[in-house]
Amino acid sequence: MRVAKRAWAGQRQRIGQIAARLGRLGTAAANVDTQALARNSESSSSARLPYEQWAIRFDVLSYADKATIRRNIESEAIREIVVVGFVRSDSIASVDQWLTCLDQQLFALWRAVLCFEAGCTPAVTDHIRARIAGNSRYLAVTASLGEPDRELVSQLRHQSRIMVISDEVMLREHALYCFAAAAEERPDARLPYSDEDVLHHGRRSTPRFKPDFSPELPRHTPYLGQCVVLQNWEKDLGRTISSIISNAGVARFASSVALLGLAADKVIHIPMVLYHSVAGERRADIPLPSSGPLSSELPTVSIIIPSKDRWSLLQACLTSLKGSDYPLTESRSS
Repeated sequence: MRVAKRAWAGQRQRIGQIAARLGRLGTAAANVDTQALARNSESSSSARLPYEQWAIRFDVLSYADKATIRRNIESEAIREIVVVGFVRSDSIASVDQWLTCLDQQLFALWRAVLCFEAGCTPAVTDHIRARIAGNSRYLAVTASLGEPDRELVSQLRHQSRIMVISDEVMLREHALYCFAAAAEERPDARLPYSDEDVLHHGRRSTPRFKPDFSPELPRHTPYLGQCVVLQNWEKDLGRTISSIISNAGVARFASSVALLGLAADKVIHIPMVLYHSVAGERRADIPLPSSGPLSSELPTVSIIIPSKDRWSLLQACLTSLKGSDYPLTESRSS
């Protein structure tokens, strides 16, 4: 996979190592030449590509990539994923695109429960029910969860791996496989999440290369996104699914789940863009989870600022730090 060999800036070596460890990309990822990566980085530094062009060149699956993934799927014992998708769109076309992305997944061992939220129009619900009629992979329920629907959702309690996804997310064709492989690699993990970008009129932009999990960060921003996987939640799953439905969106739910005392080593960050958000500009409207007051003992933050002979830039950076209300105890420039 070309993204593992030539990924953007500082993500290159890391993505190659992660992909090789998960066995997603076969020998190609395992044989990444780190010196060549460094040379490519230096040679391209004077001609940086806009993200959209970079994605076209380096982040599109080749036929060889797909063949490698299919071989891995056949040779690995990867368990099923149940996709719980929340539908609030009033556009039949966008919902069709969302379901098509799911139907085209390279990893075929999945089932889906579609939950119609209050904003979903009768035309959309009728269209989806007609589309999935006779397809045993799909179940459809309403957000009000009447008695028949509660019985359907209760079946999920015995599933050990669930993807929670919004209809504002378009999965890439290798997304379910990468999530499943990461979860299989770490059977003790409870919440895998990945990077994302924005898809607008067919054009990719605004990549979100996320940090590894921090128990503190979800209190301030729903950075885990509108697509996460839950694993090893058997005892809590019935209550968890009800919590998804009662919360204001998947992103808020994901952040709420992340605050349930999860240790950092139980959360997996997959540093690959595995889905596109089609509503990235509305992210600021997502309410933050109610998590109580912050601890009075905030952790120390060390800020390293690479700089040389550009005092005007460094001064602006230092000035912005002075305006922070976080207790600044240390800063160094190099």
